[in-house]
Amino acid sequence: LAGCAGGGPGGSPGSGVQAGKLDGSLQTLAAQPGATGSVPVIVTLVPAVTAASFTPAGMQVAHRFVSLNAVAGMLPISQLNALAASPEVLRIERDGEMKTLSL
Repeated sequence: LAGCAGGGPGGSPGSGVQAGKLDGSLQTLAAQPGATGSVPVIVTLVPAVTAASFTPAGMQVAHRFVSLNAVAGMLPISQLNALAASPEVLRIERDGEMKTLSL
């Protein structure tokens, strides 16, 4: 869940701080004109905002990670850029199953 906001100077859609908040796969989805459907995401918040009370517009929150200050759930693809533009959001990553390597 760690990440930092950033990116190059703005100008074109999907660039600058907004694009820096989206992981690579979400940047690709957000750049597709007319993309429909929803995507599972984890939204990490800035320290001034608490996960206990944060509900992004259009997002179906499935879990609140209070200790990590993040929320997880389904977000319409059409809302990715708007959520990334929010000053309350630090990072948006695609949620998915993680596997460990066994030695």
